[in-house]
Amino acid sequence: SERKMSAPTQKNAKIRGQLAAPEPFSLYDGEGPGDLMKNNQEITRVRVVDIVELGWCNFYNCRNLVEVELNEELRVIGTSIFHNCTALRRVILPSTVTKLGMDAFNSCHSLDEVQFNEGLRIIEEQAFKDCTALRSVTIPSTVTELGEGSFCCCRSLIDVQLKEGLKVIGGCAFINCSALRSVTIPSTVTELGPYAFLVAATYLK
Repeated sequence: SERKMSAPTQKNAKIRGQLAAPEPFSLYDGEGPGDLMKNNQEITRVRVVDIVELGWCNFYNCRNLVEVELNEELRVIGTSIFHNCTALRRVILPSTVTKLGMDAFNSCHSLDEVQFNEGLRIIEEQAFKDCTALRSVTIPSTVTELGEGSFCCCRSLIDVQLKEGLKVIGGCAFINCSALRSVTIPSTVTELGPYAFLVAATYLK
C-alpha cells in the first residue's frame, strides 16, 4: 500500500511499499525525511511521487531494492541516493531531472539498463562507478558534463554513445571499462580529463 508521509512525523518509519508525499517537497537530510530508508533491507520496490529532489543517501545500501519508479516532477537526484543497491536492475530517469549527483548509482552491480532522457545536464563524479552489469549507455545531447570517474570500472560496458553538446569528460570517466573497444568523442568536447578512457594502458579515442 502507498504510505504518505511528511518529514516531521515519519522520521522513524519503515517504508516497504510506495513512497509518496502530501505535497511536493525535497526528500533531503535536514529538509525532508533524509536518510529514512538508508540500510533498509526489507524494501524491494519504491515509487517516488510529488518529490522534487532526492537528497543525500536516501536509499543507500538498500540491497534488496529491485525496482524504482521516479516521478516526472523530480529535478535532482543527489549524492549516493542508490549507492550499493546491489539488486537494482533498471532505472528510467524522468525528463525533468537535470542533475545526477555524485555516487548516485555507485556499486549497483545488477543494474543493466539506464534510460536517460533529454533534459539531463550533468552526471557527477562516480555516478555509475562499478556498475558491472551495465552494457550500454546513450548520453542525451543536453548533457554538458560527465564528472570524474562517472562510469569507471563498468567492466561489461561495450557501447557508449556520446552526443554533440557534451563539453567536458572528466578524468577517469571510463577508466577500467575493459569491454569497451571504441568511443566517438563529439566535436563539442573542449575538456578531456586525464585517463578518461584508459583501459589496460590503452587509450580509446
